[in-house]
Amino acid sequence: MAFKSRKARFVHMLLKRPVQRIEGDIHYLTLKGKKCSLPKEKVLDLRSQGVVILDVTGHAHACSETSGWLRRQRLQCSGQEPTTTNSAVDSANDVIKRLSRSTSGEKPFLAPHHVLAAAKVSNVIARAQLRNHVTQDLSALALPKAPGGAGGGHDVSDMAIDHRRKLSSLLDQLPSDCRRILLDVCGFEKRLQLIEFEMGWPQRSAKVVLRMALEMVAAQWGIDEIAVGPNSANRQAS
Repeated sequence: MAFKSRKARFVHMLLKRPVQRIEGDIHYLTLKGKKCSLPKEKVLDLRSQGVVILDVTGHAHACSETSGWLRRQRLQCSGQEPTTTNSAVDSANDVIKRLSRSTSGEKPFLAPHHVLAAAKVSNVIARAQLRNHVTQDLSALALPKAPGGAGGGHDVSDMAIDHRRKLSSLLDQLPSDCRRILLDVCGFEKRLQLIEFEMGWPQRSAKVVLRMALEMVAAQWGIDEIAVGPNSANRQAS
């Protein structure tokens, strides 16, 4: 899929380890005859969001957050969200994929409706244009008070405002731990071990809270437990 955003195109090529050079205030990437460039201020913005890191020479490099950010940009660019379990798994992050696999003949920890709920939450977060500094108090969900006003410290499109309202409405109906883990896993793709460390939870407890949160999301959005194919997907909440 072709990305519309120059930032996304730059980051997509950066993941492939291109040749880099900096001339003045422009970063240039070259890979197999293809070229891409981005102003220095935009590269610094990506660094401030935690999407890339810069070395001592000022060259940009991918980091642990890069792939997740690009995946969210792809969802936002498509304007669509997964409607079947297969498409939901394909677009899922590593945590959701791992928990949705069957191991040793046992049922997966996350059922199909959990996976689809996670995909829809990820899509809403991506289209809400939330930055990586969203905190547990959800301050970045603040909406502009008037047209052209600031929301979360930066310009926010009408589409993003609508999806922030949708996300805020969802989170308001969940316990605080469930709100936090949905943002951490579906939004920022944190590892479960890191969440447990940050929250002071026992080992292997984060996945239980995650499943509980996704069960609540599925119930609120009318995602059926047996919905695994295109026909049943038509019954899912948009």
